[in-house]
Amino acid sequence: MAPSIDEVLQIVDPTRFSIALSDLIARSPRGFAESRPAERVAWCVSELEAEVHNGGFSLFFMNSAGDLAAETADALGRIGAYKTMALVKEAMAVFPPPGPAAARQSREAQLKALPASARATWDRLDKLFFAYPDKRCRRPLGPPGIGSISYSSRTRTTFPR
Repeated sequence: MAPSIDEVLQIVDPTRFSIALSDLIARSPRGFAESRPAERVAWCVSELEAEVHNGGFSLFFMNSAGDLAAETADALGRIGAYKTMALVKEAMAVFPPPGPAAARQSREAQLKALPASARATWDRLDKLFFAYPDKRCRRPLGPPGIGSISYSSRTRTTFPR
């Protein structure tokens, strides 16, 4: 049986915590649109962390996580990760107005049309992201993520049991 939100919040190891929280969200019987606000925040932050760590902002926008780019920026604001929110918004700003398309196929066409300077911007932002600019959002013994643990702790009743 998979751990509950209460058990996940007790995990001290950063990698184990991130994986357990992601698994908990993935187990939810609700899709993103039907998820509760706290689940959406954790979902967005978890996807951002996974994608940027696996291939930078370019991978984030290339994959389905990029469908929720605007929601991800909002989620970061909700947990007080304002510096990381600014990085995401700057990464989104390389797209022509009104920003990255929410539909992956449309965004793929946008990605192909971006100038080389977009990749250079994302490379710079990747480095800033890896420095975890919002360290103050972490629980002292929590993972080096960007605040999802403290937000999850405050909203534990909204997660699947």
